[in-house]
Amino acid sequence: MWARQLFRRIQEPMDLLQKEAPHVLKSAEAKTIIRKYNKVAKVLLEFEVLYHRGWLRQVDCAKAGKP
Repeated sequence: MWARQLFRRIQEPMDLLQKEAPHVLKSAEAKTIIRKYNKVAKVLLEFEVLYHRGWLRQVDCAKAGKP
């Protein structure tokens, strides 16, 4: 799913920074970037959960023979 791929693409640089240069993430500018990253990551995860729940409802309807 595209949301999971996008999440991975934004997560990899954050993981790399945390591993290789944790001091960079302590600056004031980095804190703003981290807040934005967290917001985007949260929205992507929420979308994925909602999409999955909708898919499950459709599967249940298909099992019950409902259109």
